Amino acid sequence: MSEKRKVRWDRVFILLLCVFLLIFFLWALFTFVLNNDKDNPSVSPNPSATSSAEVSASPLVSNTSENSVTLNSYKVYKSDDLDFGFVLADVLVSGEELSDLSLWKTSEGISLNDVSSYVNKAEEIGFDVYQYASKSINVNGNTTLFIPFHSDNNNLTLNINNQEITFDLNSNVETIKNTNNNSTGGEIKGDTYTFVISDAYTSDSMQRNDEEYSFPGTVKIYTFNISVQELSEEGIFIESASFYPSSSSDSFEALDGTFSSIRRGDQSIIGKVLSSGSSGALFFEIYSPEEEGITYEGEIEIKLSNGTNLRLSTSLN
Repeated sequence: MSEKRKVRWDRVFILLLCVFLLIFFLWALFTFVLNNDKDNPSVSPNPSATSSAEVSASPLVSNTSENSVTLNSYKVYKSDDLDFGFVLADVLVSGEELSDLSLWKTSEGISLNDVSSYVNKAEEIGFDVYQYASKSINVNGNTTLFIPFHSDNNNLTLNINNQEITFDLNSNVETIKNTNNNSTGGEIKGDTYTFVISDAYTSDSMQRNDEEYSFPGTVKIYTFNISVQELSEEGIFIESASFYPSSSSDSFEALDGTFSSIRRGDQSIIGKVLSSGSSGALFFEIYSPEEEGITYEGEIEIKLSNGTNLRLSTSLN
């Protein structure tokens, strides 16, 4: 009888030991997993939350709040010689989505990417539109817009991608003046070349290496466009150009090939290899205080890489 009891107690002991070991194993496993989750908080059991985070970080998602237009100033131009008027508006544009001019439309239905006929008519009466206005939107910078209108109403509205700017057409009114009345250009011919140099105009918005270039109000940037009508030699380029005023022993050297005009898009021609059909600009940074209205008579000298020097008499005012 005692032997049977001994056997039964052995079985009970073994069973209890197995239960204890199983409980210990489960406790250890649970503790390890719980601690591992705490050490890795970035792991999310919710796949939809992970997907949302990935989308919000994508650079392709645009923030519409960053697309804005701020009106700095504007002038209204009217002339009896034109069957329309126009506004020149200086605006600050933020956001790449607004760089498309087809998005800019007036309350009269005129799209600012389709104004060439108005530009041509203004130039016919001697007003060079792109001496003052920009040909494209300068994103995250200042842009001067050419905005034609026909209406006799007091106001004109410009719509830009669900944004609006309203102009009072009876305020800031200017008379259109002939801006091409200075005969300062000409043609330079030689045995192997023909260069045509345009009349000078002033550029008030400049870039250097695609960065905005600032200069004081007592300085003007005089610009000459150059086109190569004929050139028989190859590999020729303009090394430098200088303006020599008749009334002074000083000279002004043209800005180098890193400069360009923001509004007209003209690029410096300095250092560029030339061929028939080439074109570019010469920019001269010259002291010219507005209160004195200085006029410079003198000559431009252009030095070519083959040793040829071209000279042209001109006037800057």
